[in-house]
Amino acid sequence: MMWKKWKHRSVDKVVDEIEFLNKEYGVRYFQFNDDCFSVDKQATIQLCEEIAKRNLKILFCIVTRTDCIDEAILKALKDAGCYMISFGIETASPRLLKIMHKPINIEISAKAIKLVNSFGIKTVALVIAGCVGEDYATINETIDFLNCTNPSFVDVANGLRIFPGTELFNIAKQKGFIDESFWLTDYNWKVYIKENSRLRLNIFTAAIQNRQKLSKIFLINLIRYHRFTTKEIGVFFKGILKKVGIEISRKNKNKPKVAY
Repeated sequence: MMWKKWKHRSVDKVVDEIEFLNKEYGVRYFQFNDDCFSVDKQATIQLCEEIAKRNLKILFCIVTRTDCIDEAILKALKDAGCYMISFGIETASPRLLKIMHKPINIEISAKAIKLVNSFGIKTVALVIAGCVGEDYATINETIDFLNCTNPSFVDVANGLRIFPGTELFNIAKQKGFIDESFWLTDYNWKVYIKENSRLRLNIFTAAIQNRQKLSKIFLINLIRYHRFTTKEIGVFFKGILKKVGIEISRKNKNKPKVAY
């Protein structure tokens, strides 16, 4: 459900397709590419019961929202072969969630991850590093959340993607970050890095993946996560050297040149 429309398929047709792939081609692992797999509780349980009824020995993973999961759904998923659930956590900062217009309740998200873990199903926290207004404090809020809930894996989107037609897209246009030439590119989205450099975004990403809170001192973070930011560090120091070089040349512009 990437856009504004959603087409529902019948349980029988979905399971028929799974059964065909499983029996004809020996496919055992499936991934449901639905951003909110369990939004319809009844349909979700029916699907799982049908998979179990046909005795299909498969494993599958899903993506859903933390407010669309409960014990009944988890039991059905577990019995059908679900081994991993991904949740769109985005951030643990209430301020950033408000900016993104994400009606995500952090307490509900925490309970959902812990509940899924108790069923022996692996959990993946899907996080965005680099939302509008992102800083060290908001990153540390997210890291505290991850350390508290202990998801099996963390998948970090490095930078906030801007899609045409969204509020953020219009804001980016007003600020001059995007102009009409955007429509001439081969991409249907752009990464927002106006407030945080690529170097800082990589540090944010590394900190979240390592679940280690950031220091208030930039140099400490740079040293700690240097292996994740080699290219960006080079660009960073080149910029400093270039600036220093310009200042030196200005200071020495009236001095005679010396040939060696």
